[in-house]
Formats: sequence, structure tokens, C-alpha cells
Amino acid sequence: MPASRKPKKLKEKGLLNMLQLVEELHNVEESAFELPHDPTAVRSTVMKHIKEGKRKQAIRAFNVLKSKGEVADKFWVRIGKMFQSEGEHNFALEAFGLAVLYEPGSPTPHMAAADSYIKLNRYDLAEKSNDLGLDCCVGNTKYASQRKEMLRLKLKIEKELLSQKKEEKKRVLYHRNSGGD
Repeated sequence: MPASRKPKKLKEKGLLNMLQLVEELHNVEESAFELPHDPTAVRSTVMKHIKEGKRKQAIRAFNVLKSKGEVADKFWVRIGKMFQSEGEHNFALEAFGLAVLYEPGSPTPHMAAADSYIKLNRYDLAEKSNDLGLDCCVGNTKYASQRKEMLRLKLKIEKELLSQKKEEKKRVLYHRNSGGD
């Protein structure tokens, strides 16, 4: 993607360019580099390097995970949650999108994305994301507890959307009554 076409947020100093990192992670050749750790420790190392902006080290550790078949939706959900905790919800949403690519039937990334959309006051998108997650739960008892949590989240989102609609109606009525066009 040419630099001029990159979203403004990705150009800001100090922020990780997730799109570029993802491209690097998938295009780099397998490395002979091995870490003498279990997959959980390697995942932590990858996230630590990403957070510190150490791309080469992150890519090398990522390749170790990839060669062991350890890259999955949970990995990207964890990265997304790391960005959420830092208030970087746009980057978190990109990571959750990648999690969906690795495991399309999992509700976890959809639910996590809904949380980011709520923080961005995009309740319309939060509702859509949450509904996609609920669709993943249908007929799958494995996700029963997540389904309950997502139903609670759905009520919260619907309440907020209703509140926003009421506020908009009040503004319109006020504008009409105050002589505005």
C-alpha cells in the first residue's frame, strides 16, 4: 500500500503499523531461528516485540509459532486485547479481523471487536459484530458461556442505540421548535 494511501492513524509516530506487520509476518521466509520455549512463552515474546516495535524479532518468533502450527485465532485475539488495553481500538479491530480469518466459526474475535466498537462509540458496528458472534454460537454448546455474555452485551448495545435515537429526536424537535430549518 503506498504511503499516501495509508490511513492517517497508521502514519502517526509511535503507533504500530499493523497492516505492514501482518504483511511481513506472512511474506517472510521461514527462519532457522528457534526459541527454546514452549508456544505460550513464544507468543508472549512475539507480543512483547510487537509492543516494543521490534519487528524483526517479532517476525522471527512468529515464524517459530507458524512452523509449529501454533498461530491461531487466540493469538490474534490476544494481540487485539493488548491494543484494547492501550486504547488503540483501531489496531485491535484489525487484529480481531485476522483472528476471524484463522477461525471463522469462533465468536471470540467478534465479541472482542464489539467491545472496541463500543469504546469508539460505534454502537451500530458493535451490534453487527456481536450478532456475528452470536451466529457462531448457534447450535454449538462449546460456546454456551460466551453466548450468555454476548446476549448481555447485546442488551447493553440495544439500550445505548435506543438512547442515541432518543437524543437525536430531542435535538430535531428542539431545532424545529427554536425556529431552525
